[in-house]
Amino acid sequence: LKPRRTMIPLAVFAAEHGIKNASQITPELAGLFLQIRDTYLSAWTISREMAAINKALDFCLNKKDLGLKSRLQKDIKNNRKERPLPKKTKYADHIIIFKASGMRRESITAITANDCIRNVSGLVIGIHVKEKNGRERIAPILNMFKATVTEIVDRRANGNEPLFDKFGRHIHPHQLRAAYCMTLLEQLTNEYNDEKPLFGGDLSPASYVYLRGKDRNVGDTYRNYPTFVVAAVSGAMGHNRLSIVFSNYSYAAPMTSI
Repeated sequence: LKPRRTMIPLAVFAAEHGIKNASQITPELAGLFLQIRDTYLSAWTISREMAAINKALDFCLNKKDLGLKSRLQKDIKNNRKERPLPKKTKYADHIIIFKASGMRRESITAITANDCIRNVSGLVIGIHVKEKNGRERIAPILNMFKATVTEIVDRRANGNEPLFDKFGRHIHPHQLRAAYCMTLLEQLTNEYNDEKPLFGGDLSPASYVYLRGKDRNVGDTYRNYPTFVVAAVSGAMGHNRLSIVFSNYSYAAPMTSI
């Protein structure tokens, strides 16, 4: 538990409400802070943040009194299984971006054309996102989607405005994120085995590889894949552990076409 990660945004929120020091933060204000964040963060994240606030400020906030989402294991299982996608939807562009980049739910209504990284040919090859705990990364675009994503970005670009202002709740980003993960694993493995530049040569794979702790000693292969490739996939997903590639995302099949 790292209370500082939660107390910084709470301090900003409190300042916006005229609070000048931590001793002035009331349980009611902290509860309002959590209720607002509950509208776009997971129940698991809210539970962690509430525990941090209670510990730091000696409060006794609880989800029942605040009307916050319950943290249920079955919700995670329900979100991590393949479901049929709607054949026709006004959110078709959203789905393409999710499938192409593996970004998380909170990013889709935040990204702008300026967040899209292009190669020398003008193709969008990555999207800058800021996600869990404020961590930033460049989400690589799958090779098969680069032209399509470029067309979407060019069509929707509107200055510094987000590309998307709404999100369809019937879309399940984790399923699309999982499909992205398995497709990226297949793409990078093929490039690695064919001795071709990873990510189509558009991004540096070393910037995504974080081998820490026991992962540094697993050898050249991990679960029959090149360790370097699995590490690059994990980093591209915003993680830093080899195991999470398979424990969280392997329920999906790699995509064969757009």
